[in-house]
Amino acid sequence: MAQPRRRGGGGHNKCPRPALLPAAALLLFLLAAVALLYVSPPPLTDHPALASSRRRSPHAPLLNSSGGGSTVVSEHSEISRVPISKEADGFWGSKFASRFYGCSNSSSRFLGSSVITQPDRYLMIVTSGGLNQQRTGIIDAVVAARILNATLVVPKLDQTSFWKDASNFSEIFDVDWFISNLSKDVKIVKELPEIGGKLRTPHRMRVPRKCTQRCYVNRVLPALLKKHVVRLTKFDYRLANRLDTDLQKLRCRVNYHGLRFTGLIEEMGEKLIQRMRERSKHFIALHLRFEPDMLAFSGCYYGGGEKERKELGAIRKRWKTLHAINPEKGRRQGRCPLTPEEVGLMLRALGYRNDVHIYVASGEIYGGARTLAPLKAFFPNLHTKETISSKEELAPFSKYSSRMAALDFIVCDGSDAFVTNNNGNMAKILAGRRRYFGHKRTIRPNAKRLYSLISNRRNMSWDSFSSRVRMVQKGFMGEPKELRPGRGEFHENPSTCICEKTVSKTVAKSNSQSEQVLSNDTERGIAIQTEQVSSNDTEMGIATSEPTVPDHTDEEAGESEADEDAPGEKEEIIDPEADDDAFFGISYGFVVTELTFLESVTSMDVNNRPNKQRSHLSTSQASEAFDPFTSHSQQQQAGLTNHQEVEIKNGIFELTLSNPDGIVTGVRYNGVDNLMEILNKEDNRGYWDLVWSKLGERTGIFDVFHYMALADDRQRIMPMPEDRVPPRGQQLAYPEAVLLVDPINPDLRGEVDDKYQYSCEDQYNNVHGWISFDPPIGFWQITPSDEFRTGGPVKQNLTSHVGPTMLAMFLSGHYAGDDLTPKFLTGEYWKKVHGPVFMYLNSSWDGSDPTLLWEDAKVQMMIEKESWPYCFALSDDFQKTEQRGCISGRLLVRDRYLDDADLYATSAYVGLALPGDVGSWQRECKGYQFWCRAEDDGSFCIRNIVAGDYNLYAWVPGFIGDYKLDAKLTISSGDDIYLGDLVYEPPRDGPTMWEIGIPDRSASEFFVPDPNPNYVNRLYINHPDRFRQYGLWERYAELYPDGDLVYTIGQSDYTTDWFFAQVNRRTDQSTYQPTTWQIKFNLDSVSPNSTYKFRVALASSANAELQVRFNDQDRTAPHFTTGLIGKDNTIARHGIHGLYWLFNIDVSGAWLVQGMNTIYLKQPRNQSPFQGLMYDYLRMEGPSGS
Repeated sequence: MAQPRRRGGGGHNKCPRPALLPAAALLLFLLAAVALLYVSPPPLTDHPALASSRRRSPHAPLLNSSGGGSTVVSEHSEISRVPISKEADGFWGSKFASRFYGCSNSSSRFLGSSVITQPDRYLMIVTSGGLNQQRTGIIDAVVAARILNATLVVPKLDQTSFWKDASNFSEIFDVDWFISNLSKDVKIVKELPEIGGKLRTPHRMRVPRKCTQRCYVNRVLPALLKKHVVRLTKFDYRLANRLDTDLQKLRCRVNYHGLRFTGLIEEMGEKLIQRMRERSKHFIALHLRFEPDMLAFSGCYYGGGEKERKELGAIRKRWKTLHAINPEKGRRQGRCPLTPEEVGLMLRALGYRNDVHIYVASGEIYGGARTLAPLKAFFPNLHTKETISSKEELAPFSKYSSRMAALDFIVCDGSDAFVTNNNGNMAKILAGRRRYFGHKRTIRPNAKRLYSLISNRRNMSWDSFSSRVRMVQKGFMGEPKELRPGRGEFHENPSTCICEKTVSKTVAKSNSQSEQVLSNDTERGIAIQTEQVSSNDTEMGIATSEPTVPDHTDEEAGESEADEDAPGEKEEIIDPEADDDAFFGISYGFVVTELTFLESVTSMDVNNRPNKQRSHLSTSQASEAFDPFTSHSQQQQAGLTNHQEVEIKNGIFELTLSNPDGIVTGVRYNGVDNLMEILNKEDNRGYWDLVWSKLGERTGIFDVFHYMALADDRQRIMPMPEDRVPPRGQQLAYPEAVLLVDPINPDLRGEVDDKYQYSCEDQYNNVHGWISFDPPIGFWQITPSDEFRTGGPVKQNLTSHVGPTMLAMFLSGHYAGDDLTPKFLTGEYWKKVHGPVFMYLNSSWDGSDPTLLWEDAKVQMMIEKESWPYCFALSDDFQKTEQRGCISGRLLVRDRYLDDADLYATSAYVGLALPGDVGSWQRECKGYQFWCRAEDDGSFCIRNIVAGDYNLYAWVPGFIGDYKLDAKLTISSGDDIYLGDLVYEPPRDGPTMWEIGIPDRSASEFFVPDPNPNYVNRLYINHPDRFRQYGLWERYAELYPDGDLVYTIGQSDYTTDWFFAQVNRRTDQSTYQPTTWQIKFNLDSVSPNSTYKFRVALASSANAELQVRFNDQDRTAPHFTTGLIGKDNTIARHGIHGLYWLFNIDVSGAWLVQGMNTIYLKQPRNQSPFQGLMYDYLRMEGPSGS
């Protein structure tokens, strides 16, 4: 059973684990389960393997998705063939949709416009972008006018942007209806009235994106009171998602009732719908954004060779604020639109037949008809407005892009199923509209997960592929409650305006007597709750209801959920109909244990080294900290089998806890007696392994978990523990690394096993675990939040490894060293909540693909992330949502040597951590940290912040250095703080003369060699994480046998000519030589009295030193030295970065010469093969002003 135990790990650079750490934490450990994952046959009648055919074409290249993306081939294109399918029920709507309806009436507190509108206050707005972006601006303009108690002048549409549509408001929208329909809410006039026969000049200004009510009052109202007329420019997404309920409902009234197209547009749109219905009873509308400008703006690349790069690159230059991005990374992260072929694959995998009629709403498709060919091969019945109407009919619209877009909008809204290949403005607005008007089927691609599936589809059968597609699309199908209230853009998820009807189905109420909270100590927040659910399926104890699905958009603070039934009165819906989906699950959650270490936590006296007597929890302390039982009868009701154990059962799952310590000692599930085993002593809780197999005693359950999954591309069959000890295993350079000489599984012979090969950055370390193939069971650890972890989002930790072992790392010095070991002064007070961590079990029918359990675990992970912070924890120290705060703003980058204008800090890491120096967050290990990634425009929002004092920190990929907001921020319960625009000025003295690498705090862009074939881990062959192979440090001497690395600016390429780590050169088995690398560069002229700047960013340092010399290798004292720095041990731990270091070196012009110059980079420490450096980025700058 699951047991905490300290892993021995050998003596090679052991991770420091002070005895203080186990006691100096408030640990909430949530063990939850269970999702029964029913795998039914997919809705396909034929199941041949996915095949492809070659088709000759003498014409231009075809876009084709194969092996990860669309590739352009000159002579032919593979177009996938799929089996003929039989449509399943539910393709054209949700069976739960009838229970919901749009409701946007205002409350009695919402006064009429005639009461609140102030005289001589006029708001004018100028929208931005295309039709749908303008639509959001119009909606938010009405609400802004309401906030300001102003009269709104009919908005002016953007006529100068890329779309270049000269239409005004009245030529697209019914302006008279707009004014009259909203007259009770906001006073609207067509033109700004004259005063004394003269028009007033409006005061022009721009508000920040996602400006709150307070923001409008503080920023716009003073100008309005003074100037009387204010014009807000580039008005798109200039209003926050989170508003008062009445203002949210006003948004809905504008969007769904006040804004309608002109009669001419409406009439033509209805004709198009009618013509589609004449062709088929049901039809799909596909919003296909694959225009050249869309692809260029997104920075995406689909394998079309140099021609595609040049064409899209030229278009991308129109946006001066966009900087270079990694197209492949964008695809992996789901930031790119799906290709037409990928859309076809998704729809066929979902079960739509090839005789479905599809209306394609799109602009100019990049690649034209040939790009659409793969989609047409899947679905021959493709239509557009041009193919089902005449030129004469389209003449009033065809010269105006917004009017043509309006026609597409109407058809998409009227379709039976709306599908999009992107998450743009039209997709979001239509998704929200279709929710409001009855939850019509709306399919958004889970692009990130689909990319991985489509990339590997050639390696799986069609059945397996389609099943996985249906799995990853759960939560993206337009089902009711698919997005939790307050999540995502309000236009996409208008949850405030959607109400639920009274349910008239058979209802089985929970037996309130069975809901026992077995605790009389609510101050400590300790409770065990069991709930009995009545069900038609009494044998399994399952109550089926609509599936709970995750939200996959950024979180916004949600609406109140106070209307939920009180405990004991909650009703469970019994749905007699079978679920249409192939998979569904019901989860039962239990608060298992909360240990408060009393004096050991709340008032800790530490004299340099930890005091074991105070830092460990004794038996008597445990009894006081965890005493949930008030009487023997209550113990019996909870299932206490004896005074040492508590059993919790629900007919599917059994959980056994030790008493009084609250340690998990038994997990029984799906017919398996015990999934975990305790191997640790009670007083040792500093380093937790969840271990299911005991070395030397392999029987029953101990032999079931062999398949480990950490990520979509990091999954494999793992060795046995016996394989790691002689004679089956041979220890390598340190105890954690073992060569499998004679493993039990012969397929693994010759591989290296090392737990550090499976480490992961915390930002991606949300779910990992194990799969048993017989019986098909998954056991997963889900970490919903990183707030209690240390070292920021890129801190690396261990995950799962041989055992089978599963780790939840709360504190560790891995890839950091002693900097991340908490140290305490005498009498220092410290208290922190770690966790909860969610343990998830799932299963599938025999004969199904067990690896689908990983897909289900990822879905559950999203659900848990959206549920954070949990509401069940009773501890006062674990703050609930309403006790936390929120902070938002926008980060810009100012580098006048790159651009005269401020640049968006796209994808910046923005976070809160304890107050400290610039960059101190990466070494901070006592407090909470809260991080987010900035949007494309640099805007950010950090939510669910625990109340306290913080500094705001940030760093921007593509720029060196760290940002810190000077002011200390105090977050209080319920705070919603808007910081406005923040400007980061990265270190810069002069123009760039040359640079090496990419400033992203990683050495991954540099050359990583293939491993020694005698020491491979086959998982990482041809893998993006090839740096995780064992022994790469030895390859340097093999690649540079006669001398060290020499890099010549203008000739060398850092991807092939710069080794990823500057390591020592081995001369024999125990002797190592320091290495000196050279950078050669030419200067046409030198200013000897000026100061140049050499900037060196390090991604890692392990007991190393960097000495820098300019044009004099033999100089005794280097021009610059870092001294001995770093203990992150990244080289030995198969990492590609540790802690970040930045050194800014003044270079006297007298050290340089006209002509060829050489910089010597020496790492002189040579006691170990693992001493060395990893570079992130190097840059030489000319003198200031040059």
